[in-house]
Amino acid sequence: MAKFILHVGDAKCGSTSIQGSLKQARASLLAKGLVYETGSSGFNHVDLVRLVRPKARGNLEESLVRGKEIVETLRTTLKKDQTVLLSAENFLTLPPEEFLPILRQISPEDPDIKVIAYVRAPTDMYLSFAQQYIKGARHFPQPQHFNRPLDRLLTAWRDFPYVSELRVRPFDRKRLAGGDVTEAFAGVLQDLTGHEIALPQMGRNRTLSDEQMIVLQHLRRSVLPDHDGKLHPISARYIGWFLQLNKVEMIGRKPGLSGAACGAVAKANRGMVARLNTLFPGVDMVLREGDATPWKGGTDVADLLPEYSPEIVSR
Repeated sequence: MAKFILHVGDAKCGSTSIQGSLKQARASLLAKGLVYETGSSGFNHVDLVRLVRPKARGNLEESLVRGKEIVETLRTTLKKDQTVLLSAENFLTLPPEEFLPILRQISPEDPDIKVIAYVRAPTDMYLSFAQQYIKGARHFPQPQHFNRPLDRLLTAWRDFPYVSELRVRPFDRKRLAGGDVTEAFAGVLQDLTGHEIALPQMGRNRTLSDEQMIVLQHLRRSVLPDHDGKLHPISARYIGWFLQLNKVEMIGRKPGLSGAACGAVAKANRGMVARLNTLFPGVDMVLREGDATPWKGGTDVADLLPEYSPEIVSR
């Protein structure tokens, strides 16, 4: 049997830190029989997903070449006693039967798949998603329509015939080992493999302030209205500049979600959270309920925020 460990995400649950740590620890992982091979793709396996669903913000042809490179490298170098470790946050939304042909290309034997997933309450992740959207578009998903079907997605992986184990963990720094997702992930790997695993800690992802999000949306609307769905070089320069400024001290307010927007997200996800907690005991996901103020809608990112400084925005 071909052995695989798949880290399937979810998004906004420390995937970048985990993947950067795995990339740095490739040599020590290989010595313990774990193969983390990303070829020229950087530090994760999103290009394998694009082999199944050929869509990409960047150059799709280059992504497909990189994905095929990873498959070929693993196919030709994998030894019988080794386990392939793959990580991409969008594995979670990919039906496992669609990804099976990729695993078959790596090894024609029936796979034994162990899956690791981190999950986060939608009310805690919604603003990060909205910020991600306006980095590449003028619009963001409305809070009343932001539904994360984690129960359905995880059940599909749990019930897939070749999955022998599924570990679902809450992405909550108060509940993570050492308060660090890479340390917690190393512990899960250790449990799954029986080998002592140590991973280097990575810096946390940096974020934009409330005011910087507003400025970025203004930029997308006024300068880049015909470039939705793409991380344009102009907006990329602004984002890089903002993050550089924030290294010293965040310019503006730390991102926050208004009570009305939070309540709208909670309402859209209550049923899912109840089902998830029943299906996967120990996750104990809790939604923040926001307040009783009804969400009135709005297309400005400022509508999502409890408050912001117009003075900082206008600088």
